[in-house]
Amino acid sequence: MSRQGHKDAPQKLMTPEEIQEMCPILNTDIVLAGLFNPGDGHIDPYSLTQALATGARRNGAQLRVRAEVTGLQRRPQGGWDVHTKEGRVIRTLNVVNAAGFWAREVGSMAGLDLPLVPVEHQYIVTAPIPDVKRLKREIPVLRHLDGSFYLRQEREDCLVVGPYESPDTMKIREDWLTRGVPPGFGKELFPSDVEKLSPHLDAAMELVPSLKTASVKSVVCGPITYTPDALPMVGPTLLPNMWLAVGFRTNWHEAVKREWELVMNNIGVIDLSPSAKFILSGDDSFKFLQYVTANVIPPSEDVTRCRTVISHCLTSSGKVHSELTVTSLGEGRYLLVSGGSSELHDLRWLEDHARRGGYHVTLSNVTDSMGCLGVAGPRSGQLLDSLCEPGHFDNFPFLSARKIVLGGVLVTALRISYTGELGWELYCDQQNLLTLYNRLMEAGQEHGAGDFGSYAMNVLRMEKGFRMWGSDMNKDTSLLEAGLDFVGRTAVLQEKRQGLQRHLVTLAVNTDNVDPMGDESVHCAGKVVGSTTSGCFSPALGDSLAFAYVPPYLTTPGTKLQVNLLKELRAATVLPGTSVMKTQPMRERGLKTS
Repeated sequence: MSRQGHKDAPQKLMTPEEIQEMCPILNTDIVLAGLFNPGDGHIDPYSLTQALATGARRNGAQLRVRAEVTGLQRRPQGGWDVHTKEGRVIRTLNVVNAAGFWAREVGSMAGLDLPLVPVEHQYIVTAPIPDVKRLKREIPVLRHLDGSFYLRQEREDCLVVGPYESPDTMKIREDWLTRGVPPGFGKELFPSDVEKLSPHLDAAMELVPSLKTASVKSVVCGPITYTPDALPMVGPTLLPNMWLAVGFRTNWHEAVKREWELVMNNIGVIDLSPSAKFILSGDDSFKFLQYVTANVIPPSEDVTRCRTVISHCLTSSGKVHSELTVTSLGEGRYLLVSGGSSELHDLRWLEDHARRGGYHVTLSNVTDSMGCLGVAGPRSGQLLDSLCEPGHFDNFPFLSARKIVLGGVLVTALRISYTGELGWELYCDQQNLLTLYNRLMEAGQEHGAGDFGSYAMNVLRMEKGFRMWGSDMNKDTSLLEAGLDFVGRTAVLQEKRQGLQRHLVTLAVNTDNVDPMGDESVHCAGKVVGSTTSGCFSPALGDSLAFAYVPPYLTTPGTKLQVNLLKELRAATVLPGTSVMKTQPMRERGLKTS
């Protein structure tokens, strides 16, 4: 609840007595508390489908039922030809794949391999239950996380009970994965396995005693699709006009502090290979980047003068669609790097704008073939200089790039580090990455080198005030709101003239054994006024640190606010500037120690 108070999704903690009044059939003797979401409910899928169909017809759509799709073909001039079993070809601009457990088959027609897993899901429907019949109003949908089941009322006198199965107990349709959905499969069901339901039903009977004497009217077992991360796949794909609609302080606190100290005092090495990496080339590469990003792009003619910039892709409304690290490689080529989770998101955006603008560029996705190690810390220059010809790292300007043979491995070295400390990102062929890592760690023993991970990286970047795309800025925020000084240039300037509705500030949060993570509610004078975007424990501050969006009148340094952490309002203070470091980061103090 502390992480959702700023969103328009009301919820309320309830006592056993309040729960009993709302759900009289529950045994509240075993209940400590509950969470009520007034906006939750359930929908009859058939009625919903008919409502959507009616609305579509009103807006000019033509519906064709029992028209099995056998193929999808992109037209050279844009749009799609949809082929049906009857031999009809439907010409359309956009294709939306909302085919449920057929989505993999539909995706394959367009050359897409969608990571969808078909799973058998079953639930029971009871015969009429007198206690349910006597209810004066329908009970809310109930979710029991300890018992791992859901329960809802069916009509006026029955109940539906279904399990939340763990991944190790789910029955995957292996035959569908290998051979696809059987031809003609429609509303058929699978054989039920009531034995698998037993643990969930036992918990349900303990919570709802009426179930103990209820008869089972039917056991329904049918297909349902999941993605590997259990999140829905909704939005555009890499194919033009193809869309999808499918499918607290922790025990590592001290470990993160040790890794933080390693980077601050010696040398830390981190694997950054999951980052998305693209090579942009072509006659229009410079012109294209100047258009599609909001920073000044360095020319890329001279291989001896390679430069790096951080730039942002903006939507037409001036919001932050992506963040890219752009490095000129010479001969009209650029290395573009973004977050690992943004790989397809950013690739689609770049390809789409290149195609629409008619730019003569080629974009190659080298995420899997190119590895990257980050090396950061006050002694990182000494370590790297020991692995190549002397002098390479004595005069290596910030935001510059060079090709260097390091420990026998050819790397593209970028003088940049998300830690904010002295550091480099080293890019090489993925097959040589382990060799490079071993050489770094062998030579690094005398320099005190060690590994550090993403949690320590997050602390270091927050202490320097670095924003992270996805949490601190995204398609709901602008560069101005995020405090960062162009597809969206007109909209940004208009927003500046009208005045911003919120600003991103840095908060010192007074905590003891819990830290903000992001998405917690920010309060002032008893009201929710904003939300956090990122959080951590800051060794430099000696307290918890958070970024938060708040109204302009609450951005003055020293302003007292509160952050909701696990239902407790913790005192917070707006800090001046973005960095909490008492000294300059090592990257700004030059390379004297190197």
